Amino acid sequence: PAEVGDVLRGALNKVSDTNIDATSDAICAAYARFPANDVHAFVSSHMRETCVHGAQNMEALVPPYAAVMAAADTKGGRELGAHVLEALLPDLESEGKRRGT
Repeated sequence: PAEVGDVLRGALNKVSDTNIDATSDAICAAYARFPANDVHAFVSSHMRETCVHGAQNMEALVPPYAAVMAAADTKGGRELGAHVLEALLPDLESEGKRRGT
């Protein structure tokens, strides 16, 4: 997965509303070079670290990241969105418990 990070980190660090297509294209291109599980693992980890466990509250990045996942899925992202949600499930469950829901 380290090599996947070398390829995708730059694109994922620049996620915004204006570059959703370019970022999803970079993710889809990574599937041609690396095993799907490695791409899933890196993207899931990066999103989790950025949006959930970052030093700052990065809630504003959640919609663009979600749009990137959806765009990647429609372009052949091999069910990336499902893998990302599965990776985030423990965080979502603990947040629900914290809030009492």
